[in-house]
Amino acid sequence: GKDRATATAPSDSEEPYKAIVYFYLGGGLDSYNMLAPYNCAPIDVHQRYMEVRGESAIATGVGLPKSRLIEVNITESHPAQPPQPCSSFGIHESLPKLAELYKSGQLNFFVNAGLMAKPVDTANYSGETPVQLFAHNAMTLEAKREDLADEFSGTGVGGRMADILTQKGIPTNLFSIDGQQVLLSGQPGQGGPTQFTLSSQGVSSFNAN
Repeated sequence: GKDRATATAPSDSEEPYKAIVYFYLGGGLDSYNMLAPYNCAPIDVHQRYMEVRGESAIATGVGLPKSRLIEVNITESHPAQPPQPCSSFGIHESLPKLAELYKSGQLNFFVNAGLMAKPVDTANYSGETPVQLFAHNAMTLEAKREDLADEFSGTGVGGRMADILTQKGIPTNLFSIDGQQVLLSGQPGQGGPTQFTLSSQGVSSFNAN
């Protein structure tokens, strides 16, 4: 018979290693107390933030004063898009690691991002919004799908991103520690990776005994 063909090892990608770690906080997150306006001009957005959050002559409200915020600056390495009046923001005092990562250029914030197709108000949101804004179960699913027009049924934003990266020749893997997730489901036939489901305790040690 013929000699078995020697498999050619895949070449290493020239792309540096990067990972997206997705935490879904099922109990909810008061994001306006995680990241708040700090120094802003000509509009004092922090003062407006405090007032919107209940500060008055007789109440302190739930907004965070600057004394409880870790200031981080908007710099050339962290440009704001689109431009806005704040030169710095404040991260909650209990999250110094986030401030450290931001300052080192390893973390960024996506703000004012959501699941509305266009601006709405209390009078028209029901008919003008394709998702159920106030249904916790519906928003949980929609946050993972990010597909307002239902163009990619059954898929999630992470899976579709992996499809595109794979098509561009960038080795990509998907891992979940909470069962199969629609977030990581790509489009059939697009060549993307299949998600691996791992224990929440991580990968078992190989041949531990």
